[in-house]
Amino acid sequence: MRLSDYYMYLLRICVTNSEYEEDFCQWFKTESSYTLDKVRIGEGCHSNTMVLGDDLISTHAGIASNLIRNHNYNNQNNEIYLSFLDYDWPGSCHTDRISLPDFKQYDVDSSEWKVRLPKDLEDLIRVQSRRAGKNETGGYLMGCWDIKRKVVYILHTFVPTDIRGTHSKLTLGTGGWKNEIDRVQKLTSGSLRYIGDWHSHPKGSTKMSNIDVESCATTLYSEMDNNRFLCLICNNDQLSFNIISLNT
Repeated sequence: MRLSDYYMYLLRICVTNSEYEEDFCQWFKTESSYTLDKVRIGEGCHSNTMVLGDDLISTHAGIASNLIRNHNYNNQNNEIYLSFLDYDWPGSCHTDRISLPDFKQYDVDSSEWKVRLPKDLEDLIRVQSRRAGKNETGGYLMGCWDIKRKVVYILHTFVPTDIRGTHSKLTLGTGGWKNEIDRVQKLTSGSLRYIGDWHSHPKGSTKMSNIDVESCATTLYSEMDNNRFLCLICNNDQLSFNIISLNT
């Protein structure tokens, strides 16, 4: 598990669980205006740094030390611990333990990029593919590109209402798509974006066909704003990931 998985998990909850929409939406809005100027780490004796008291550092360090010392390393569940000081009243201290779902990681074909997505989202795509039977199906993908680490996160999918599929052809359609992408971007303050599409090859290879390449390239040139397009192909048993890029 990566620490970034926690942030991505929050983004996914924000757009899939209405119970947390309002709180998370406000938090992401605040985060979007946050700058690193509020956290300054000095590079030398003559540079400014953020002031943090020894008492705060020692308390958080003590909590972390205790957690590490008493952690059950046979426990394979993904967990994150958040410690809070003076949260309820001056002198108060508590630690929250949060369980996170598994994130699956895949290599992108013929690329140095990696794909990460929550296991429950992968399961959803597989289920939708199986339900379509012998006909192709698919949907739009929303997520985040981590350019520095060459990782693309898939965090949400949407199947349009007017999708039409046969055993050898898919018309993805756009029914409800504009409303959905507007909703998601508003909730996440633009953190989740349209990153590509997925579709099934019920009885075929997960390799991209010539039609797939042409369709992705057309969408990339006309709709994408980050010079990259992710194509996920599922044949019930396997998943493959391809990135079409203007930079290659």
